[in-house]
Amino acid sequence: TTPAQAVPASVLVQIAGNGQQFAGSSSTFTYHRHLNLLSFAPGKTVTDGGATIALRADDDLPGLSQRYLACRIGQLTVPGSIYSSDTIACEAPALAAGFVSVDLTVNGVDFTTQGQQLEVVQMLVHRLEPVSGPIFGGTFVRILGSNFLFEQMHCSFNNTVAGQVGFTDFSEVTITTPRLLSTGW
Repeated sequence: TTPAQAVPASVLVQIAGNGQQFAGSSSTFTYHRHLNLLSFAPGKTVTDGGATIALRADDDLPGLSQRYLACRIGQLTVPGSIYSSDTIACEAPALAAGFVSVDLTVNGVDFTTQGQQLEVVQMLVHRLEPVSGPIFGGTFVRILGSNFLFEQMHCSFNNTVAGQVGFTDFSEVTITTPRLLSTGW
């Protein structure tokens, strides 16, 4: 363990084999303020993963190496990147539906422990209205289902990404079909 340090600072670290003569080489250790996770957004994500989760700390993040920034989402630790002076962004991994804890670290070892929970839901499609349309596209389609999250919605038809998804609510979205490029047969 490291000795207590009253204020954030960088200190010299040296070693000695006999407790008296310290080696000529040294390294630097940086003490930083204890971080707390204030909030994160969005508060809900999908089981497939891939959504960006922004975790906001209670103070500016210390000027540390990008390589040690990380988020722990459930039992998985994923790399983080600096989003702003007090926020780290991480990509949510694929997770089982339910609630998982979310924490951040700036040194790869010491994580926040506020116990905040991220809800993980599985988006499901129950039906389409209508179920067919012309090959040149342009058909307005209602997609009915459950757990639709607008910020994370994308839609494709036969691997062709459709245009803007219209979010009605968590159980209905709308989309206009793209032109059919190939049938896949």
